[in-house]
Amino acid sequence: MINIEINRNYIGNVYRFTVDGHSGYEEIGKDIVCANVSTATQSVILGMSELLGIRLNIVIDDGHLECSIPEISDQLTLEKVNILLETMVLTLRQVESEYSDYVKMIEVED
Repeated sequence: MINIEINRNYIGNVYRFTVDGHSGYEEIGKDIVCANVSTATQSVILGMSELLGIRLNIVIDDGHLECSIPEISDQLTLEKVNILLETMVLTLRQVESEYSDYVKMIEVED
């Protein structure tokens, strides 16, 4: 099972997300559920770091990804980051909806 936690701040912006586990849908290398989750999260990380130049705090290990977004003071950059992150959340919700036996996502407001 892939467990995803989305952390939001008091105004609803995502400031951290964590992905743990393996789906077990198929063997490694053929697992479309894992590939969907990985693509959604890695695309957002690349967009924020490479396109927007944001220095993220990332921890990656076997079956574990944690990404923390620093405080962003520039309003235009913050809007772009929020669009990327909310697109990721929508994608992950869709994956969870289609593969609910393999993916569980929770959203926590801190």
